[in-house]
Amino acid sequence: MTKRFGKVPLLSWVQAGAWCEAICNFEPFDADAWISCPVPISQNGYALKVLGDSMTNPGPGRSYPTGCIIFVDPEAQTNNGDRVVARVPRTNEVTFKVLDSDAGRVYLRPINP
Repeated sequence: MTKRFGKVPLLSWVQAGAWCEAICNFEPFDADAWISCPVPISQNGYALKVLGDSMTNPGPGRSYPTGCIIFVDPEAQTNNGDRVVARVPRTNEVTFKVLDSDAGRVYLRPINP
């Protein structure tokens, strides 16, 4: 996987839900905007604007309040405890949560309980 610095498209949450299928047909004008990514990211990376307060930390630690921009690399390997953007297969809805596992079960957990 080749990573690069550069600009990535700022997508809507609806576009993100169909991103895997849309990559081949994506045109630069399809993005709401293009944003400089501060870290190396794959050519299929994109940005999302956080909606809701499920990832807003009520205490100390990382927090992702409504309106903040997150960078998503769909080619990155994920590990327990990582923040991930996941798509629900039946609905194509996309969510931003913490990847967690317990007793062999994998689940998504919000930061804000």
